[in-house]
Amino acid sequence: MQTRPDANHPMVPVWIRTLWHNLYFLTGLWFAVLALLCPFSEGEIRGRSGFLLVVTALPEMTHGFRRARWEDQKSAWASGAISMGLFMLLMNAPFFATRAIRLLIAGWFGIDVVRNLVSALRPRTVWDARQTALLAFSGNLAAMLVILLLQESRINWGLAAATATRIFLSGWNANRSPLMSADFSAESVDADFGFSPGSEVSSIVQSITSEECSRSAIDRSWIFSFLLTLFAIHLGRMGLDRTFLGLMSPAFAVMGDMFAALMLAFLVLMPILATTNRLTRGIESSGWHWSLAPARGRSWMSRVLKMLLTMRLRLAIRLRLARCSLSLAVSRIEELIAEATRLREEYRVPTQQQQAPYFQFQTESFALFAIDTGVTRRIDDGQKKWLEAALESAQGKTKMVILGHPFFAGGNDTTTDDPDFIELRTLFQQHSVSVVMAGDTHDLEYYQEPLGKAPTSDTGSPSVMHHFVNGGGGAYLSFGTALDWPALPVTQEWAFYPRRTQVESKIEATAPAWKRHAWLWTRKFGGWPFSAEWLSAAVRHHRFRARVSCRMDRSHARSVIASVRQPDTSPHIAGGRGIATYRRL
Repeated sequence: MQTRPDANHPMVPVWIRTLWHNLYFLTGLWFAVLALLCPFSEGEIRGRSGFLLVVTALPEMTHGFRRARWEDQKSAWASGAISMGLFMLLMNAPFFATRAIRLLIAGWFGIDVVRNLVSALRPRTVWDARQTALLAFSGNLAAMLVILLLQESRINWGLAAATATRIFLSGWNANRSPLMSADFSAESVDADFGFSPGSEVSSIVQSITSEECSRSAIDRSWIFSFLLTLFAIHLGRMGLDRTFLGLMSPAFAVMGDMFAALMLAFLVLMPILATTNRLTRGIESSGWHWSLAPARGRSWMSRVLKMLLTMRLRLAIRLRLARCSLSLAVSRIEELIAEATRLREEYRVPTQQQQAPYFQFQTESFALFAIDTGVTRRIDDGQKKWLEAALESAQGKTKMVILGHPFFAGGNDTTTDDPDFIELRTLFQQHSVSVVMAGDTHDLEYYQEPLGKAPTSDTGSPSVMHHFVNGGGGAYLSFGTALDWPALPVTQEWAFYPRRTQVESKIEATAPAWKRHAWLWTRKFGGWPFSAEWLSAAVRHHRFRARVSCRMDRSHARSVIASVRQPDTSPHIAGGRGIATYRRL
C-alpha cells in the first residue's frame, strides 16, 4: 500500500484538527445540553427527550459501520437500538400508567447497564474499550436509579438528566472508538479470512484495495452525473419556475433523494451484505485454501473458483472502504493541504494567499495578472477597479494577463458586438500589456496585434500585444480551427496548431469506414449546415495535444514562451516574424 503523507501537518491549524476529530463528541455534548434545558421549555418533556434520543441514535448506528473493532461496532448498534427503544417508549408515554412508564424507562437503561458490565468484565476486552464500558455502565446505572428513585414532582428533571447522560455517553463512546482506514480495511480482510501477511491472497487483497482507492475519482464523476440526471428529472417534473423557490425546489428534491439513498445504504443494504459476508466467510476461506493448493495446479475448476472468490473479496473490501469513506475524504483534504504547504516551503513561493478568483503577482521587471471573466466574458465593478490599479502599479514592467476567454480565436475577432469585452481589451492596450493568454477555446493559436505606439526601447520594433490561445493545456485539441481557418484572418501575424494537412492525413489514415461519410461531408462542404468543429467531433478518435510553458529569462531580461506539441510537428505560421515571435518575446 502507498504510504500516506502526514495528515497532522502543521499547516492544518491545531484547533481545526481537534474540532474535526472530536466533532461527534461535541455534537453529542450539544444535544446533551439541549436535553438538560428541556424542563425550562413549555410543552411535553418526554416527546422532546425522545426526539433528541432518536436524533443521536441514527448517527450512532451509522457510526458503528465505520468503527475498526468488531466489539465497538456491536456496541454502537446495541446502544443505538436501546436509544430507539427509549424513543418509541417516550413518544407513546401518554398511553402508559405513570408508574409503568418509569419502570419501562428504567428497564431500558438497565439493559445497557448489564451490557456494558459484561463488556467490561470480558477478558478479551482491550483496556481503552474496558474504560469506555465502565464509564457507560456507571452513567446508565446512575440514570436508571434517578428514574426509579426520584420523586414524581421532579421526574421531568430526572428524565432530562438521564437523556443528557445517555447522549453524552454516546458521543464519548464514538470519540474513543478507532475508525477504519484504507490500510486497516486490507488488514482486517486478511485477519477475517485467516490469510497470513505476504501470502498470495494477501497480495490480491492489497492490489484490490489499491485499485478501489485509485478509482474514487471515477466514482465521484459517475455520482455527479447521476445527481445531475436526478436534478433534470425533478426539474422536468416540477416545471421551470424562475423564482428563487422554483429554482431551489429541484435541488432540495435531489438532497432528499441523496438522504434516502444514504439511509437505505447504511441502514439496510450494508447490514444485509455485512451479515451475508460474515455467514459465508468460512466457506470462502476454505475455497481459497482449496483453489491455491499446489496439488490443484492450474485446473479450470480452480481458476473459475478463484475468479468467483476474487469477486466476493472485492465486494468485502468495497464494504469496508464505504464504511470509512468519510474519514478517507477528510484525510485526503488534509493530505492536499499538507502537500501544498510542503511545496510552498520548499520553493519559497507565497501561495495560499489568493482572496478572490482573480489575483496578481509582480517582480521588479515582470507582472502577471489572472482575471476572471466568468461565463459572460465581462468583469464586475470591483474586479475592474482592482485591475486598473494593478495595471497602473506595473508601469514599465513586462505585463502578462491570464484571461478566461480569448480576444482572438479561430482567426476571428471575438470582441465583435461585445462592448464589455471590447472595453477590457482597450484597457490592456492602454497599459501596453505584452502577452494575453486565454483558454476556453480548445486550440493552440497565436496572434500578434499591433498597438500603434512608439517602438519599444529594447528591440526597436513596433509595440505589439501577443495573444495566445492555450485551450488544450495538455489535453486534446479540437479540429475546428485547422479545418475552418478563414481566408483572411483578423491579424497579419498568426499561427495555429495542428495544420490542416496534419489533421487531414491523420483522419484519412485512422477514420473507420462507418465514420467516413461524416469526414467526407466535413472536408467537401465544411460540415454545412453544421460547423466543421461540430461535425469533425465524429472522427476525433485520435487527436493532437499541446501545452505552453512560460518563463522569465532574467539573464537576458526577456520573457520566453515555448510550445510543446504531441506529435512534435510544426504549427501553421504566417508572417515574416511569426516563428521568432511564437517562440520568444
